[in-house]
Amino acid sequence: MTFAGAIKSGLVNALKFRGIAKRAEFWYFALFVFLVQIVLGVADSALAMIIKTNTSWLSNIASLLLVVPQLALSARRFHDAGLSAKWLFTQLLPVAAFIYALPAIGELSKLGDNPSDAQLINLFDDFLPLVLSMMAVGIFTLTVSLLPSKSHLAGNRYADAVAGEPTHDELKNQGW
Repeated sequence: MTFAGAIKSGLVNALKFRGIAKRAEFWYFALFVFLVQIVLGVADSALAMIIKTNTSWLSNIASLLLVVPQLALSARRFHDAGLSAKWLFTQLLPVAAFIYALPAIGELSKLGDNPSDAQLINLFDDFLPLVLSMMAVGIFTLTVSLLPSKSHLAGNRYADAVAGEPTHDELKNQGW
């Protein structure tokens, strides 16, 4: 798949959470999103200098518009690797850790200029689950997106069978 083909496929299939997406399609679309964010970030900076305000509304709008195509593509990529798209819910884990860290965010404003070591250690303990959960989810998602495609014959229930190809269960029954 080409870069342009991946962009077209990602946008045309923005609401399609079924089926599969190969690694090339997934990574080309990720590159597209990254490049869009860089270009719009530069445009936001230029606009901020012109109108003398600190805003990033172009990048924010692009992020909101591209979140659903990215989720759909991630779901299809998980399917290609033989996993359920339900694993995408692991990306909500940092939200729970953030809720756990909310009281510590309020404590940040009360620290003053010279916080004690005990106060800093308490803050570290409160923010550690948030940081670790974000790292774990990122590593998991990266690992799954790098997995090779799993064929229908290898037991991938999300991949389409090729016409005339025996199913996984038929091969098991034949002793394979």
